[in-house]
Amino acid sequence: MNVMFVRNADLDHQDARDFYDSYGWCLPTENAGDICHDAVEYDWLDDQDDEAVVAKLMAEDGHLEDYEAEEVVAKAREIREAGEAVESQLEAAVEAYEANDYAACLEALRWAGEAESPFGGTPASDELRGQLIAEES
Repeated sequence: MNVMFVRNADLDHQDARDFYDSYGWCLPTENAGDICHDAVEYDWLDDQDDEAVVAKLMAEDGHLEDYEAEEVVAKAREIREAGEAVESQLEAAVEAYEANDYAACLEALRWAGEAESPFGGTPASDELRGQLIAEES
């Protein structure tokens, strides 16, 4: 099998916000129904500690218990951090592609997949791999 870079590849890839927005996770609560991680807006996690974000979430939905809001915020932060890790590795893969460094590109794609896979597969890293790498038999 012959493997090589695609010429003039599409370098667009998923960013951390896309990852966050596309991930689906919800917590069944006692009084507020199912509360999904995206009840915590992506930007709320900028420069705010979890306590401040919990307070903001509870102000938005007065039916949440403290421990429920804490769990939703913790999961939202975990998803955002994973998205940031995936985005960083996808950017590294693009940089390696632009430098014509095949080994570094594959390594970055592998690490992107490692960061992504605990969240339900590797669609973002697989998509970028398909854009950058051609495999011919």
